[in-house]
Amino acid sequence: MAYSTLQTALAAVIRKITGYDTTNCVENDIRGLGHGKNLFVVLYPGPMNQQPMTIRDATVIEWQTAVHLFVNWDGEQSSSVASLITERQKILDEVNKWPKLDAQSGIQQVLITTMGEVEEVRYGSLWLREVLTVVIRETNTFARSE
Repeated sequence: MAYSTLQTALAAVIRKITGYDTTNCVENDIRGLGHGKNLFVVLYPGPMNQQPMTIRDATVIEWQTAVHLFVNWDGEQSSSVASLITERQKILDEVNKWPKLDAQSGIQQVLITTMGEVEEVRYGSLWLREVLTVVIRETNTFARSE
C-alpha cells in the first residue's frame, strides 16, 4: 500500500479527538499555523525500513510518520507545557485505541514509539512543539518479475 494512504489514515484517527479537524490536523503543510487555532498537528513522512518475511514474496514494511504537535503559547510556561502534555496524551491514547488505523487493510500494528523534546518555535506567534514518532507496520505481498 502507498505510504500516503497510511499517513491519511493516521490523520483521520487523530481527527477523532475532540478539537482536531481538517483545519488543524493536516499533512505535509505547516502554513495553517497562526490561523486562529491554539492546537495544530502536521504529519510528515519519516524513514522506512523493509524486511523480508519467511512467507515467499512478502515483506514487512515499517513506515515512520513524524507527528508535529503544536500548542500555542498562552503567555505562561507552566500552563502552556501542561496543555502540550495533555494534547500529546490524547494523541497517544487515540492511536493506541486504533492499532490498525481504523481497520486499514494490511496493517499489523501502529505505535507511537518516541516523543521528542519540547521546543519553542516561532511561526507567526510562539508555539510549543513536540514531535511524536509513529511506526506503522504493514505486510506487503507482491508478484516477482523474475
